[in-house]
Amino acid sequence: MKIYKSYIGRQLLVMAIIPAIVIGIAITYMSTRVVYNVKLDDTKDFLKSSIAALEFNYDFSSFSDSEFYEDENGIVYFRGEKVSDEYEIVDMSKDFTGAEVSLFYENKRIATTIKREDGSRFTRTTADEVWNNYCIKGESYFDTEVIINDEEYFGYYVPIVSDEGMAVGMLFAGLPSATVHNTIHKMNQSAVMICAFLCFVVVVIAVFQTNKVLRILNSVLGYLSDINNENFRHELPDHIVNRNDEFGRIGRQLVELNDSLRISVENDMLTGLYNRRVAMKKLNKCVVWANGENNETFTFAICDIDHFKYVNDTYGHSCGDLVLKAVADVLLQVNEQDGFAARWGGEEFIIVLKKPVREAIADINKIADEIRNIRINYEDKIVSITMTFGVTEYISPQKIDLTISTADKLLYKGKEDGRDKVVF
Repeated sequence: MKIYKSYIGRQLLVMAIIPAIVIGIAITYMSTRVVYNVKLDDTKDFLKSSIAALEFNYDFSSFSDSEFYEDENGIVYFRGEKVSDEYEIVDMSKDFTGAEVSLFYENKRIATTIKREDGSRFTRTTADEVWNNYCIKGESYFDTEVIINDEEYFGYYVPIVSDEGMAVGMLFAGLPSATVHNTIHKMNQSAVMICAFLCFVVVVIAVFQTNKVLRILNSVLGYLSDINNENFRHELPDHIVNRNDEFGRIGRQLVELNDSLRISVENDMLTGLYNRRVAMKKLNKCVVWANGENNETFTFAICDIDHFKYVNDTYGHSCGDLVLKAVADVLLQVNEQDGFAARWGGEEFIIVLKKPVREAIADINKIADEIRNIRINYEDKIVSITMTFGVTEYISPQKIDLTISTADKLLYKGKEDGRDKVVF
């Protein structure tokens, strides 16, 4: 007798369909939340890196209150150069990152890439709430509903702080909300299709093996819960992944989804190296390891491609991307057991080696030599590069921020001393 003609069969179908609907909604909700959270974090990190690039281009690394001021005519200067209504730097930053950016003096927007319908720049406007509630206190601010020029943005504001500790202005980077939501929608379509397929399989198999199906679904829900909590290292049980049926295919699809999400969250899309967010997590783990019973230590290096702006300006950003990938190919040789390498931002990278600096310096010099030997053939021109390294050793129990700051200072010392150096 066919299932739909039997009372028990119909009851089994009802028992299968109702849980499947509930589970499908839960899985769809968690998947869409994962996609949203991942894209939100990725957008926030992207805007942070865009602001870092803008801050680097303006060279706000160190300055006094008196170097950033407004004269009696309302014209703002920085280090003697006019920055009001000067758009070269903001336009260059937008070309490099793709984000809309603005420079503020206190709460007033004085240079921006955002334009009105008539083509004029959206300057001489204010962001009073952000300035008064956050940036004037030295706090950054991220919002998913920033309204600028009647358009909604995902926006990130960072205060410009002088050497005296005063917030004297703000930097802004934003992406139109429509752009971000379109990407989320496309990502959600795949997640929803996978979830829908999962529910279908649950209904079919639950008729014959209800208890077994529920055990499998519990494993899948636990796996998706880990993904939702960004625990991408958790593995789906082999008895699901290795099945030669629909559940096995679903398991492998979820593993692929997990791997895809993990790569988008953990890895820099251009170079394949860890991104800054993951690098900080791994650095903190290194600190825990170094502060353990064995009193270990590790070497931390920040390295920066010399004259990278010149490469971009001379050969174009496509060539710049090839340079970044070539450097990453060298850094990817760092063995995970010995440490790791990551893209820190822009043309800046970090290397962590689980050994004292006196032992690690030979490895760093070898990496520097390999980078010197890079030759990129771009449009019948040979492009060679060098890097400057700031190298220091983590000393327990200091905070990792101090180690990073020390390496950063050594890097800039190497830059000032002529570049192409390993400074430790």
